[in-house]
Amino acid sequence: MPQGQNDKLVAALGYVIFLIPLLTPNRSPFVTFHANQGLVLFIFTMIAHFAISWFLIPLSFSFFLVFLNPIVSLFVLYLVITGIMSATSGTMKPLPLIGGITLLR
Repeated sequence: MPQGQNDKLVAALGYVIFLIPLLTPNRSPFVTFHANQGLVLFIFTMIAHFAISWFLIPLSFSFFLVFLNPIVSLFVLYLVITGIMSATSGTMKPLPLIGGITLLR
């Protein structure tokens, strides 16, 4: 497997398990970019689902909040697919909404 293909694979796996790109030696800027996107996506997912759960406990009668969790999950799935497509095509396109956040350099 050529180095470019290996970087694409590692970067794409970062959207499923963000730690994989962080554990590879000699990370390229491409892999680091996608590792950052995967990490930001993971943090966004945890905060969003925690916030929804926190609001659902006292407001369990709210019909709207019951449907918010699946909507957020579908949005996260969209972001994962978008990130994997970006990584496998070899581009460094930021994710919508959360792509501008940089945690790793």
